[in-house]
Amino acid sequence: MTCVRFLGSVESEKEVWSLMKASAVFATPSIREGFGLAALEALACGLPVVTADHRDNAIPEFVTPGVNGLVVTPDAAAFAKALETLLANEDLRSKMSRAAVVTARSHSLEKAVRKLERVFSSVSKHQITSV
Repeated sequence: MTCVRFLGSVESEKEVWSLMKASAVFATPSIREGFGLAALEALACGLPVVTADHRDNAIPEFVTPGVNGLVVTPDAAAFAKALETLLANEDLRSKMSRAAVVTARSHSLEKAVRKLERVFSSVSKHQITSV
């Protein structure tokens, strides 16, 4: 039997990570996410992510449908079906869980900083001067 518990506010970061690692999937039905840090953190915990396919949602940029999660139309029925699919299929969840961790590693803070350093270095070499 699948159980959902609404915990309210969770104060400690350690408890948040513990709860995420004890979960089976991460559902984020928001249609408006600029980056989706919580979804990336869920991937790092090995959770397949279910998210909405919407132009204002950036999470599908790192959730590959069928690989590390599911991207569905933004309606309750589609979300329910996606969650049922993942919760009923342990093999699929396990496969997606391994891919989720790989995805999270490819989006590490260190890698993001190195990319920014390359951009800044490139820009500084081609300084724009006013006329």
